[in-house]
Amino acid sequence: MIIYKLSGFFLFIIGIAILRYFPDIAEYQHERITITGIWMAIIFVIVGLVIMIFM
Repeated sequence: MIIYKLSGFFLFIIGIAILRYFPDIAEYQHERITITGIWMAIIFVIVGLVIMIFM
């Protein structure tokens, strides 16, 4: 049970870190890569919260 909570917390932290520190479009990449990174981070945050709360 504690492993589920820790894995959910880990995914949540990774999602927040990606949202906070993902490079901007102007730095060196295409717009679609930034959009993909943001969506991936949002999914990580949601899945992490669901695992932490309901499992």
